[in-house]
Amino acid sequence: MTKHGTVLILGSLLMAAPMLVAQTPAAPAPAAAPAAAPPRVKSREEGVALTNLNKLALAPTTTPAELDAAITDFITKFPTSNFLAAANVLGLQFYQDPSHTDYAKSLVYGEQALKANPNEMYALATLGDIIPENVHDTDLDRDQRLQEATQDDQKAIQLAEQYGAAGSANGRPFTQDTKNAVEADAYGSLARIATVKKDYPTAVAEYAKAIPVDDPAHQAQDYFYTARAQIEMKQYPQALASLDAAEKAAPGNAAVQNAVDSNRKEIQQLQAAAGGAAPAGAASTPAVH
Repeated sequence: MTKHGTVLILGSLLMAAPMLVAQTPAAPAPAAAPAAAPPRVKSREEGVALTNLNKLALAPTTTPAELDAAITDFITKFPTSNFLAAANVLGLQFYQDPSHTDYAKSLVYGEQALKANPNEMYALATLGDIIPENVHDTDLDRDQRLQEATQDDQKAIQLAEQYGAAGSANGRPFTQDTKNAVEADAYGSLARIATVKKDYPTAVAEYAKAIPVDDPAHQAQDYFYTARAQIEMKQYPQALASLDAAEKAAPGNAAVQNAVDSNRKEIQQLQAAAGGAAPAGAASTPAVH
């Protein structure tokens, strides 16, 4: 799940009803043109199946095997449906739920949703978020996955700009708050991807893009991880300034304060050792939530 709940925001639009589980259009219609009609089911049977699938995905007692079978059944029976992306998004949402989180299945459903509709915002936002959190240096497909996440993030930003300018997506409001949340998540993801690659200058640049559109609570997180990248680059004065900004963005937050204090001490140790080897056992990176 994204740090801002963007997945929940977009997901609520998707799951309100079968007609709302609709694919995102390629781009907003020109102002002078009539609004495109939202996609519709092609038969009563398809509509019933979509409604039942929606209910199954929302039911707290649904098992992974039941939902997988139901999605496969829908796609098999209605291969030309306008809601193939939406059906896969239901699977992606299901496997983002903490009670049955599954990264591998999330990848499958997210990629299938994007195959059906490359502009499926929920899938773009989710894959861009979860991939850099789950790749490892030993993964044979590490670079491929990171490139996939990068493209997803970039597409999400592009669409957020388009929908934000139009004020709507697929006939429903696309607010400035939603635009900001999508972009903050995407820029934050791009920063994390750069960090995984040890490309710290890019990480700092991407966090700088996230901060202006982020909410205050998460700005502290952005500033903190900016400081971590600056520490890696031995830019200690800049890192201290970023830690100060993190502290100011979340006053009274004990987790932030502890992380900031720990990293200030680490910087002091590194500065004291300047001109020699960095001290062994330097402070680890505390989690910031």
